[in-house]
Amino acid sequence: MMFFFLRGLMFGLRFLGKTEVPAAAAFNPLRAYFDGHSGRGINKRVHYLDIYHRHLRKFVGASPVVLEIGVQSGGSLIMWKEYFGAGSQIHGVDVQKSCSQFQDTAQGVFISIGSQGDRKFWADFKSKTPRLDVIIDDGSHHWEDQIATFEEMLEHLKPGGVYICEDLKSITNNFVLYTMGFASNLNVSRQSKRNGVLTVAPPTPLQRTIRSVHFYPLVVVIEKYSAPLESLLSTRHGTEWIEYENSKHNAHFAETTRD
Repeated sequence: MMFFFLRGLMFGLRFLGKTEVPAAAAFNPLRAYFDGHSGRGINKRVHYLDIYHRHLRKFVGASPVVLEIGVQSGGSLIMWKEYFGAGSQIHGVDVQKSCSQFQDTAQGVFISIGSQGDRKFWADFKSKTPRLDVIIDDGSHHWEDQIATFEEMLEHLKPGGVYICEDLKSITNNFVLYTMGFASNLNVSRQSKRNGVLTVAPPTPLQRTIRSVHFYPLVVVIEKYSAPLESLLSTRHGTEWIEYENSKHNAHFAETTRD
């Protein structure tokens, strides 16, 4: 396992890519807001805004419940409220007590003070807060805290929810390695043949729940299914087939069912 990780790592370090002419960027309301913002500070890497919009646009106008860890100067709370709409509920968590000044219950903005690495804090937070549609971890940026937050809060994310962790610096960032291990569970395949009949085990609890894990520069995004995945069965349709010359391909082909 480690050999292939290192092989991919070295290929990535050598990879040069091709210089492409960039296509015209589609309108991104987050980028427009960010570029025109003044007042309370917002500190975001610009490419994050496209990642956010790609994964979060489905919640715009849908009254989502959103958590951002890392309030700092409070500007991003305003940005999220503007982006998701008046019916959204925005929760901010920060270890800095002065961030409590940004609470505005009339506008649906709530502040909780505590350390994201404190599992007791998260237990208390969950007891007082509805399940979440969006979690954005822009907190301490320490892997121990990121892992504790993920483990405590993933179950509190609704079906169809999106979990984003950003500022994952370093090739060997431990939270990235952790999420690579987590994502590997999506590839579990359990099937067998009994009396010539293919039997496929149902998806694991993780496969039923987690739709995808995305890796971007300095960002990981985890998405949940809106409804549980019920089957991993591969089926074949049609009446005309050719055999592969490669026996490994034929073996794989035989593991699918015919209609």
